[in-house]
Amino acid sequence: MNKLIFLLVFSALLSACSSLSVTTPTPIIETPEISGSDSFKFGASATLTSGNKYEATGDASFRPPTLTSPAASHVLSTLGGVHADFLQRFRLGLGGDPFNGGLFGQAQIQVFGDGRTTAKKGNFSMSVFGHAGNNNPDKNGDQSGAFGPGGNPWSAEIKSDWYDYGTSIGYRVSDATNLFVGVAKQLLLYRIKIDQTQGVAPNGIYQASDRGEANKIMGGFSWGGEKGEVSLGADYTDLRFNHAPKLHIASISLGVALDFK
Repeated sequence: MNKLIFLLVFSALLSACSSLSVTTPTPIIETPEISGSDSFKFGASATLTSGNKYEATGDASFRPPTLTSPAASHVLSTLGGVHADFLQRFRLGLGGDPFNGGLFGQAQIQVFGDGRTTAKKGNFSMSVFGHAGNNNPDKNGDQSGAFGPGGNPWSAEIKSDWYDYGTSIGYRVSDATNLFVGVAKQLLLYRIKIDQTQGVAPNGIYQASDRGEANKIMGGFSWGGEKGEVSLGADYTDLRFNHAPKLHIASISLGVALDFK
């Protein structure tokens, strides 16, 4: 009995190590106020938000691999980045997820309202923004058990590209506190490739693709001034794929931004 339990656990660990998945953040909603500086002003930010883990196959070493039943699940995305504000209303930035991988670019325009450094109680603000990113994890291994002795090398990769855009509106309920709401839409594209051309049959190169679309709404508060801001929001995301089951995510987002001279 103990030996059977060990074999089952060992088999599960092997399968987990061979799973092929990629993580992307759900649509990113920016707070409506940027620094409002006339000249270049650099800053850094960190955000804890919801993410989507897309698993193309549970075992990329299986011959042939199963690519017809992908799965999606809710995970956390820890995003960090740097940005530059200029001409009072424009922001460009570069960010990434240090734990899950991937990079993204950011563009934001504050359409109206005072910037964060000068805004007071009663200030209305609105921004439009967009992000574009990718994450391309890969794996490889050598399966030597299920398909005979001698080993069966394999390599796999999953490429994800995503784009989102949205808008947020805020109202300063006090000199330091901004109440805001925002919406955003995201488009995702996945491309999967598993190479098993070496080893015993069945072997070959197996490929698949999928598309996803996400819609997100958020409401929250931000507290800030000349040094930066802290934001806290509650959000809901509806995420649909061509092949994976749809995913509904309700979560809390926490963000911190610092401005530098």
